[in-house]
Amino acid sequence: MSSSKQASRRNLSVKGLQAVLADKLDLRLSGWEILGGVMVVRLDPGYSESEKNLIGETIVRLHPTAVTVVNRMSIDDELREPVTEVIAGSKTESIHLENGCKYKIDPTQVMFSFGNKEERKRMAKISSPEETVVDMFACVGQFTLPLAKHSRPEKVYAVEKNPVALRFLKENIAQNKLSNVEPLLGDCRDVCPTGVADRVLMGYLFDTHLFLPTAINALNEHGILHYHFNCTEEKLEGEIQRILNLALKHAASANVSKTVQIKSYAPKMYHWVLDIDIEK
Repeated sequence: MSSSKQASRRNLSVKGLQAVLADKLDLRLSGWEILGGVMVVRLDPGYSESEKNLIGETIVRLHPTAVTVVNRMSIDDELREPVTEVIAGSKTESIHLENGCKYKIDPTQVMFSFGNKEERKRMAKISSPEETVVDMFACVGQFTLPLAKHSRPEKVYAVEKNPVALRFLKENIAQNKLSNVEPLLGDCRDVCPTGVADRVLMGYLFDTHLFLPTAINALNEHGILHYHFNCTEEKLEGEIQRILNLALKHAASANVSKTVQIKSYAPKMYHWVLDIDIEK
């Protein structure tokens, strides 16, 4: 391969791909995520099968690491199961390396948000060897793995309702050689341990408030919740107060120590995390 072609592969961007395909179709996608050798795209609806295959095959030809391209169309809210189609290649299982952790992932079977990368970095530094942590929505270990590996808490209870995601979680615990993580299968409201945690991770974006009683019940007499939710900037202050009011139905005090904007979720809608100090 010539040096110019190698450079074009290294520097491939959405705009570059649009330019390559301009004489064949109008490429409409907001971006992509590369997970190991699998590229996950979100194409606008309306493309024919042949057009989608052309897009996928062009990405594989030009991108330096992509061997498979998956179009993610939607996500089931409750079990976070992706609705996808493979538009190039065939191998969908891959190893994603990030922050010293190995994630075995199949984006046609389980959800993994590349956009949460900075929050995963934050979780890697947030705990300590004296702590016990509960991850209520562990999935494949998005937050559990970096927290358990780098902060090294005494114990992490990683709860996951989706049995497919739990299988990947167990494999990821093993391949990262973590002895301080206990995976638990089931709805967190049924299987979360109680009265044990110094901090609780609530990495779920849909009606997160419904899980506040379980999260607070998992804490010791005092601890920290990492509460994820979606909200516009205009409504943020009111939403934070609503969350605190709900928490105060189950705790003596609830105060926000930090507010983090994670990523844009939709036009004018953002993914946020609140660090909430709880006294029971």
